[in-house]
Amino acid sequence: MNLRLAAIVGVLALIAACSNPADTAREEPAIAGGDVAEVEPAGTPVPDLRLRLFSPLPILMKSENNPITLAKVNLGRKLFYDARLSRNHDVSCNTCHPLTKYGVDGLATSVGHLKQVGGRNAPTVYNAAGHIAHFWDGRAPDIEDQAKGPPLNPIEMAMPGEADIVA
Repeated sequence: MNLRLAAIVGVLALIAACSNPADTAREEPAIAGGDVAEVEPAGTPVPDLRLRLFSPLPILMKSENNPITLAKVNLGRKLFYDARLSRNHDVSCNTCHPLTKYGVDGLATSVGHLKQVGGRNAPTVYNAAGHIAHFWDGRAPDIEDQAKGPPLNPIEMAMPGEADIVA
């Protein structure tokens, strides 16, 4: 198991070990005459000590190896919606990761080149630059390495090679 995947599994195990169903259990609201009775006032936080393990996400996911520039952001936005990155010019990143649906297509397995069905569903792209590993198996160490995968995958976007993508 690679080190990043081991770290993810460790954090999930720690969260599970800290879980006590009695700490987070809530009563289901009673339904009387079609109305839902509130158990707690709206906006009342549920205390959960496990949340102290996490900190808020940064506003920008900075990279020492690939600094953010306005030109890169604008190019990335154009490429994300550009179907010319697929062999038949019919699939873009937004096909499987529609930003209007929180970056997921909602399908059990995503559909790509020539309507082929992949073996997995598309994870969200929101905050992806902050992930410690990419793809469901964690094989890509950063977002730059991950971005090379789908255009070259014969089921997803099916481009024959990197030179074809650049062209």
